Amino acid sequence: MIDYQTPINKGLSVIDASYKDALMSLGNNPASDISSTVFDKIAEFDYVGLISILKILAISVSAIILLFLIVVIYKANRFGKEGEKIKEIPEPASGGMLVGRWTEIMNHMQSERETEWKLAIIEADNLVNDILAKAGFPGSTMGERLTGMRHEQLLALPGVWKAHLLRNRIVHEIDYSPRYQEIHEALKYYRAALEELGIM
Repeated sequence: MIDYQTPINKGLSVIDASYKDALMSLGNNPASDISSTVFDKIAEFDYVGLISILKILAISVSAIILLFLIVVIYKANRFGKEGEKIKEIPEPASGGMLVGRWTEIMNHMQSERETEWKLAIIEADNLVNDILAKAGFPGSTMGERLTGMRHEQLLALPGVWKAHLLRNRIVHEIDYSPRYQEIHEALKYYRAALEELGIM
């Protein structure tokens, strides 16, 4: 064990000697007696005990921080593995049916009626939502699933978000009249997601 007390005592002895010389030159007075008493108390303080307590505190804090880091790393790895599981999109065994649904969606775009275009967006959103649900992405709605997803899980995520917001306007704003080009662009985003997920 390192001897902290010896150098501390030597230093205090030198200070004490200098202090007493100064007191002798000043003469005896009550203020000098009080100062001497305070200095003696300081000199008698158990510095080794204080250092031991500080060492114990430092070890305890280090152990707590280490435990916290272990928990954070464990949870991060677990979350990463769950993300990898979600990314495993099921093989499109029903690919023919899904492609058939997409064909119907695109048929709506052949119409000159705006209601058919709106229907195309709604059905495309439903199709992608069904695929994401089967793939295991958490959430009870398309919006919840998109919110919980990370970009590395679906590179087409920003475009799908944009298309989904357009779908929400169509559904919730009765008087909203989208342009054909907006609908067409949104469908491209949905198709990009389906291609990335291996459906198309």
